[in-house]
Amino acid sequence: MGVEGLLGRDIKFFLIRSDDGLLGMGALKDMGGGQAELKSMHVVAEARGTGAGRAMLEHLLATARADGMRAISLETGSTDDFLPARRLYEAYGFAECGPFGDYGPDPWSVFMRLDLAPTA
Repeated sequence: MGVEGLLGRDIKFFLIRSDDGLLGMGALKDMGGGQAELKSMHVVAEARGTGAGRAMLEHLLATARADGMRAISLETGSTDDFLPARRLYEAYGFAECGPFGDYGPDPWSVFMRLDLAPTA
């Protein structure tokens, strides 16, 4: 997603930083009807393996729950270089699903979804 896409009213954009600088970013898109899309989650190479990605994902999930979302979907790459990301999402309960929103079938994409339980 380009910068223009991150400026929409339906997007919440977050950065994760340390004293040394930017570690990563992530965004949520409100798709309506209690559905959110995890957009553009990325951690800089130097911060991979430090827990920054896990921290961003936890923040995005907490934000989606606080906003009353019932489900969150995402699209990520299907190639081996995206395997760590897919494993992270699976560890949080995301499961593969079909294309959603404006996406269509794509051999380079993996679509995943997590149903969000209401907070107690």
